[in-house]
Amino acid sequence: MRIFYFLVAISLFQVACSSKDKGSSSSCGDEPLFTVSPLADSDITGIVPLGNLNPGGGHIFPTDHIYFYIKDSDGEEPVDEVDVKIPGDAVITKIAAKTHLSADPVFVDYRVTMEPCDDYELYFSHVQSLSAELSAQITGSGDCSTYATGGQDYQYCRYENLSISVKAGDVFGTAGGTVGQAALDLGVYDSRQKQNTFANEERLEEEESNLLYAKCPIDDFESTVKAQLENRFGDYDGSPLRTVEPVCGEVSQDEIGTAQGIWFFKSDDSLSPEDPHIALVHNNVDPTIAVFSVGTELASALSGSTLEFTPEASGLVDREFSDVTDDGNIYCYTIPTTEGVVLLQMTSSTEIDLEYQASTECSDSYSFTSAKVSYIR
Repeated sequence: MRIFYFLVAISLFQVACSSKDKGSSSSCGDEPLFTVSPLADSDITGIVPLGNLNPGGGHIFPTDHIYFYIKDSDGEEPVDEVDVKIPGDAVITKIAAKTHLSADPVFVDYRVTMEPCDDYELYFSHVQSLSAELSAQITGSGDCSTYATGGQDYQYCRYENLSISVKAGDVFGTAGGTVGQAALDLGVYDSRQKQNTFANEERLEEEESNLLYAKCPIDDFESTVKAQLENRFGDYDGSPLRTVEPVCGEVSQDEIGTAQGIWFFKSDDSLSPEDPHIALVHNNVDPTIAVFSVGTELASALSGSTLEFTPEASGLVDREFSDVTDDGNIYCYTIPTTEGVVLLQMTSSTEIDLEYQASTECSDSYSFTSAKVSYIR
């Protein structure tokens, strides 16, 4: 049984007396909010930018958080267990415990949300253990629910209305040290103003999605730490680096009136879970590569896949997604990693048809069959 690491020295956390006085209750101001990297630089192999695609893990759409990949000293699973630090003075307002029910053995990791100031949330996911001080604040069963995504089952228990003051540099838990948990997620929702543009923002607002307010988590770090982290953005092992601005990646790639962006399965168009949906976007490390991020509905052979190709600037074969419009044409995509092609047609400004067909190449003429699948904005 894995023994959780607990910080048992002098208490680093001050728990507010009243849960009614939650949050930061202060404006953000103009000074940097964060001064400390959450992981030591020597513990990081690479930082994966915003917009990562992992349809097999339930991330059909470009992710709204970045990933700190953790060093692996012995070259075998799991990666090292490392300390995680508070990046700036803040108030922890929420902790969630996620039990990985499909894992063998079953294990728990944590999401910790904190507010450095009003209308601003920073969160860590895949924290593998909490300090003793934090663990003491999540007694009881919490508000629990179960769900499935990416073919895995989870129980998610929320502990909200917390008010735990923390200081920059406090060690509040650990990451790594568990098989299959090689990275620490970091995300920010800054609701002081809209951060991203989507083709159908009304849908996101109706479902109270934070995607409109997600931003690069290192934007509000002081300049020295920010530069240090920016130099690590790229693949999980540090090579290649992302060289295209913004190096932190992008949450939204929607191009209104074109096929590029996120699309919802027409027969089940709720935002969460993302499993039935699809994204026609670009690789978050090398944006010159176009990607179909495929959910469960296009074809069973492609479910949970990322289909990458080099886009063309003209013609009907492998055309850049942002060039595909409601022009009456059917576009054909050859995917090197499959034994078939993908057909795409934009039938209106808010709907596309897609179909996977077994074929070695795009022919001079092609058409949809009854197997086509419709998606909407």
